[in-house]
Amino acid sequence: MHKYIDLSQVPKHVQAQLATNVNIVPSFLSAATQTALERAASAKLRRLARGPHLDVHFDGVIKGFKEASVSAWASQRIWSLEDFVDLPSLAPPLKVTLEENNCDDLALKLFFTNLELAVNALLLKHHAPENTDKVTPFVKRWLPPHILELRESDSGIGPHVDHTSAFGSVIAGLCLGSDAVMRFTGVLPENKGLQFSVLLPKGALLKSRVWNMEGRVERLSTKKGMCDVTVM
Repeated sequence: MHKYIDLSQVPKHVQAQLATNVNIVPSFLSAATQTALERAASAKLRRLARGPHLDVHFDGVIKGFKEASVSAWASQRIWSLEDFVDLPSLAPPLKVTLEENNCDDLALKLFFTNLELAVNALLLKHHAPENTDKVTPFVKRWLPPHILELRESDSGIGPHVDHTSAFGSVIAGLCLGSDAVMRFTGVLPENKGLQFSVLLPKGALLKSRVWNMEGRVERLSTKKGMCDVTVM
């Protein structure tokens, strides 16, 4: 059983599928990078999402939140397979860092470019078939980073299934501010009742492929929580 994924309620024959669809790198960000990214994200929210935290999201899933899509940080390059085939293993320490006192938009753009490469490497590691033509659909330009901040109390992300038509089939998220738990529940007749939980320590990277399960997020402390999500 993975240290950060509770598979105690998952049948053995399903666990292999889980291992390829949900991946976590628990110590992905250094403490300095976490601090720099939190400060930069908070500054963006102060400018792009002014006012108090909102009580209800338009889809009714999120409560007690602020959010913003930050296109100024996005890489404009479309990556090819050759860009990351030689990328080292994602086993720590992978150098995706920010300097705490040097965190301008250019540094952030480079950070998210490296983040794209890291997640693409994860996709290749778990999904690359022998035919590289089937790999290339995973290697696309990511949508701009999306910041979501939850207030200190009465907040959370309720059960939901992501819309692949709007966001694609892969989601990568960074957990900032506080630890969290993401709980997945099957929604189709063939996986109804299937449940598992993922512990997201502060500074962790989560990569998830959409596969007919709904997820919800719960914070594990009273501190303000924040996540930065990119999708492809």
